[in-house]
Amino acid sequence: MKDLEHLWKSHPLDPEKNRAPLLACIEACSACAVLCGACNDACIAENDPASIRGCIRATADCADICLATLRILLRLSATHAELLRSQLRTCQTACEICAAECDRLHSTHPHCHVCEEACKRCSQACWELASC
Repeated sequence: MKDLEHLWKSHPLDPEKNRAPLLACIEACSACAVLCGACNDACIAENDPASIRGCIRATADCADICLATLRILLRLSATHAELLRSQLRTCQTACEICAAECDRLHSTHPHCHVCEEACKRCSQACWELASC
């Protein structure tokens, strides 16, 4: 994220005021999208994927929503504040749903624990940025 921070310092709309929570949220959304995608793939590869259909759906949805949120966060110009807050709330909700699904399964599917923790971190980062 050092490169992104360096780029922002030369951007006409440098987010200096909210740079730390914005960077934290970008990092959390990125990590969550990657880990949800990997967890989704691991769930599909399990012996009985139909039995964990809820987790498969939650991880796919969460990964997509985290990616959409990430893309919006990277646009510093002309983002409507209410749209951003709404997207952050949506991302937070998706992460909470996914974390709950993964929590239910992590004792039998260890990959779900990694995803659950990423979702919790992302949910918190979205809440903190939306509160700025």
